[in-house]
Amino acid sequence: MKIIKYIKFPIWWLLCRIPFCKYMSVGYQIDKLTSSGEIEKAKTLRRDWLNKMPEKYASAIWRSEGEFLLYEDENYPDSLSAFTKAISIHEEYASADNPLRMYYGAAVSAVMNYNMDEAEAYFNKFLSHYNEYRQIKNLQNYTNKFSDGVKWLREHIYGDGTRSHLKLVDNPYEP
Repeated sequence: MKIIKYIKFPIWWLLCRIPFCKYMSVGYQIDKLTSSGEIEKAKTLRRDWLNKMPEKYASAIWRSEGEFLLYEDENYPDSLSAFTKAISIHEEYASADNPLRMYYGAAVSAVMNYNMDEAEAYFNKFLSHYNEYRQIKNLQNYTNKFSDGVKWLREHIYGDGTRSHLKLVDNPYEP
């Protein structure tokens, strides 16, 4: 058991020297801080890294920023900007970030900004990935987290046209 401990550290150290792995570990740290309730530490870490991280690796961090602005700050215009930035990087550099979370967050942010055309465009991109992922048996539990959000988005994008009852959907990523 001790030997695994000694082997594990050098492998992790080596992997963190590869830029992609290094930046993915930052995303993991931010998610871990957020899920443990250390929101301010996660916010500080995320904003520090956004200032020094090369753009092509920043998609996950911009998505995380969008989720923070949407669900914690309820700052809908800035959350939409953050999701748009994440999507732009994802599409330009074919990043490894989760497209479900990016397009879903962008669709919700657009709804909360009363921009239903943009919400519909992001929702349709989300649905194409969502339906594809639902076909993969190992991802069905993960995609089930979005079920209520899909209903919420359909209701608000294609609903009766009144927005007086608009209330933010619950965050499907909360622990």
